[in-house]
Amino acid sequence: DFQRGIAETHYHIGKVALRRGKLDDAAKHLQKCLNLAEKIGDKRLKAMTYNDLGTVHHFKGEYEKALELKMKCLEYFERIDDKYEMGRAQNNIGVTYDQMEDYEKALEWYEKCIKTSKEIGEIRGMAYGLANAAGCYIETGEDLEKAKSYLDKSFEIFQKLGEKRAVAMCYADYGIIYHKKKEWAKACEMFEKSIKIAEEIKSLEMLSYIYRDYARMLADKGDRAKAREMFEKAIACYEKLGNKVKVEEVKKELEGL
Repeated sequence: DFQRGIAETHYHIGKVALRRGKLDDAAKHLQKCLNLAEKIGDKRLKAMTYNDLGTVHHFKGEYEKALELKMKCLEYFERIDDKYEMGRAQNNIGVTYDQMEDYEKALEWYEKCIKTSKEIGEIRGMAYGLANAAGCYIETGEDLEKAKSYLDKSFEIFQKLGEKRAVAMCYADYGIIYHKKKEWAKACEMFEKSIKIAEEIKSLEMLSYIYRDYARMLADKGDRAKAREMFEKAIACYEKLGNKVKVEEVKKELEGL
């Protein structure tokens, strides 16, 4: 029990470091948790740690490794039929495919997450699945109305739950919808609201892609100076996160401005 307590402490410290963008710290604590969980035979804690370690690799742009760990997590929770953790893992797998810009695969996993979460009345998980699926529909530009209806549902849930990080994410997605509709003033308003919350909660990983999406919108709008500033802020965030893949991607976008 004493060792389990130490393992769980490492797990929670790792999760906090992850949210703050301190990826090396997060990896160190999560690995310690994994080693102890292995030693004491705590399969559940091991599977949960795979999920979060997968997210560390995801933020670093190591997507194949991220998927491998998240799939290991899902396999365990499918075996014991833990639908709460299954929904989380399905959503996280979707997020990695999303970052790889494989939106078809991402949508498939988000829809699985929505279905699993709905089955057990887990509204938080459902809201994440809906918001992330909305993001895919927005990215492909295929169905903006469906995207908005998914987003409206998730936004309402996140506001009720007081989930600031997710509310910021929704504002950014609304910003992209208004960008695609060329409603510039509305888009700017949404991105500014999103940035304000993400800066408040010091969420580096969120800021990195909010700045990037805002920059793209500003570039389309013709505000090149402000777009440049936002691209530079996105690069700084990705550098702090150690995501070399995204640093290079955004630098290319900045050069093409």
